Amino acid sequence: MEKTEEKVIAITGMVLGVSALKLNSNSTFKKIKNWDSMNHLKLILALEEEFDIKFPDSMITKIQGIADIIKIVQKYSGKKQR
Repeated sequence: MEKTEEKVIAITGMVLGVSALKLNSNSTFKKIKNWDSMNHLKLILALEEEFDIKFPDSMITKIQGIADIIKIVQKYSGKKQR
């Protein structure tokens, strides 16, 4: 597993109160009970802080799962968006 993926999964688990061992890149909000709209925003904020990125507003509502998050983090890591 790639380091970015590991970090995203760990942060997702922490924010959503789910064991990271139960998560993988195929995990989606539909499969995770605690992934509601409020926790979605908390997750985005935690990821932005950890990776020092800014998720584009247009992408925040399109995120369906961890795979989407990983793609965005990889795309914007190292690029200052603020």
